[in-house]
Amino acid sequence: MMKLDMWWKVYFWLYLALSVIGAFGLLEFTPLKPADFLGLLLSIILLIAAFAYVHKQKKSLKMKQWRWLFWIVAFFFLEKIAEIYFLPKDIVSTYLSFLQTATPLTDTQRLFSWLISAPAFYGLYKLSFKK
Repeated sequence: MMKLDMWWKVYFWLYLALSVIGAFGLLEFTPLKPADFLGLLLSIILLIAAFAYVHKQKKSLKMKQWRWLFWIVAFFFLEKIAEIYFLPKDIVSTYLSFLQTATPLTDTQRLFSWLISAPAFYGLYKLSFKK
């Protein structure tokens, strides 16, 4: 169990470093759109959740608050999957323009981002629901 805790801490610091690099990368695409700020907010939520999970800070927020954050992150994650893989390309630009981003990410880059965020999302899940 001690070794697993160490890997979670290593993951947190790598995730933090990649998030900071990504945040600075966003500055290249100014002016940012509301969806870019939303993505940044969701990244911050996942960072806080990863920190709380790694450092056993479950009491930092109430379980109900963690659960709200979990469902917010899950909703926007599922929305982005639907946008990329299932919805016609013009739906977002026509009806959901507030969800368009200024960052031109390929599907591969977005998938990599999701894979990197998956353990943080797992930590958020564990904080949100009883064992």
